[in-house]
Amino acid sequence: MGEITCEICGKIVRKKKYYQFQGAILILCERCASLVNAEEYVQRKAIPIKKDEVKKISSTRKKSVLQMPEELSYELVNNFGEIIKKAREQKGIRREKLARMLGLSESALGKIESGKLKPDLYIARRIENILKIRILRKIDLDLLESIAGVGEKVRPLTLGDVIVVEKPKKKKK
Repeated sequence: MGEITCEICGKIVRKKKYYQFQGAILILCERCASLVNAEEYVQRKAIPIKKDEVKKISSTRKKSVLQMPEELSYELVNNFGEIIKKAREQKGIRREKLARMLGLSESALGKIESGKLKPDLYIARRIENILKIRILRKIDLDLLESIAGVGEKVRPLTLGDVIVVEKPKKKKK
């Protein structure tokens, strides 16, 4: 079993304690808990379920495989805007008409063609189909993971890596 770490700073926690902070239940070290004035959370005992009820619940649930969202599996090629504009002009399609076909405003399509705006996966696929071009490429997630973990022990991502936690301001009386 792995070591338990604080979900804010990533420091190893000797004793697993849950804290409630702004509606979230987190495992925190003593220091982070006091910094954010988190209250210790005590879990309530679970209500026992009869065996026949467990079978009903588990049979109705479908087994789901944890999958990466499709949007994170693709990226746009570097010069996607130039490719779109060149293909549109070669096919003799006016920007106004292509924008209508895509359900976009003409100015939004202009920003996409200039590279100032990145289309979402749905619009990018529509552009590819209409203009018969390739502007999306699949990301090799296994390769990225292997490159990221080469020669070093990777620690889990914590909330402290993602957000800035500020000490709560004292309330005036």
